[in-house]
Amino acid sequence: MDTRFLRSLITVVECGSIARASRMEGCTAAAISQRIRALENELGLQLLNRSAHAASPTTACLRLLPRAKAILEDVEQLTAPAFPDELVGVFRLGAISTALTDYVPAIVRKFRETAPKVSLHIRPGTSQSLYDDLIEARIDAAITVSPPFMLPKSVRSLPIAKQPFVQIFPRSAETDTGSLPWILYDRKSWGGRLVWPEIEDAVSRAQVICELDAVESIALMVEEGVGQAVLPRWAGLKRLEPSLLVKPLTSRSDGARPLTILAPAVSDLSSQIDILADAVIATKD
Repeated sequence: MDTRFLRSLITVVECGSIARASRMEGCTAAAISQRIRALENELGLQLLNRSAHAASPTTACLRLLPRAKAILEDVEQLTAPAFPDELVGVFRLGAISTALTDYVPAIVRKFRETAPKVSLHIRPGTSQSLYDDLIEARIDAAITVSPPFMLPKSVRSLPIAKQPFVQIFPRSAETDTGSLPWILYDRKSWGGRLVWPEIEDAVSRAQVICELDAVESIALMVEEGVGQAVLPRWAGLKRLEPSLLVKPLTSRSDGARPLTILAPAVSDLSSQIDILADAVIATKD
């Protein structure tokens, strides 16, 4: 059994789709699908429930995953001592959803070029959940919204971007934007709490139909005419702009969502963290 196939299975489960997993691993969706089918044939089990845009683990897959992860960890630990002068082993990176599309492809390429023996494990999550994972040493670094509190001395922060807030509407509502209900960027999330002061007065006079910490999903709902929203202008929003009306906020011109890399202040993975930072900074050039 090729352990790369196990890694692809785990990535699909964590990402929720074969297409997203292919971007994480830097290969085609067809290659990922072939790896999963090879595993299914070898094990005699169906591992994924597949739909047009998603893939979820079967019960058999969920039973298999802990053993698969343990096998991969054992293989990586065996490999590390054989290359004392190279960067090897696992680097566990957490990333909020928009960072997965904005930065992770460049990060994967950078590691492939400069540290090909490092195995990247990418964990999607919210800023709060990824911060908790970092504190508990379940990941080695994270790309998150800047924390709304003072960091402990054990954690360092490298600011990487400021994404201005914009108000978005479906293009079909070009002449009647005022009557649209609101879809709120979760006010309890680190990013959503920055948006709320910008829109509180307007929202108080209108209908709120949904609130969630998933800016990509919010943008898609707006595109489909469900309502209006205020979101950070991340790079991926550009792909939807032909079907959206995108307007700068008028309340505060400096309103923005700051992003940062969080990492331990002291770490034996400092070289990997430097590669991560270089890759993210290069995307802004």
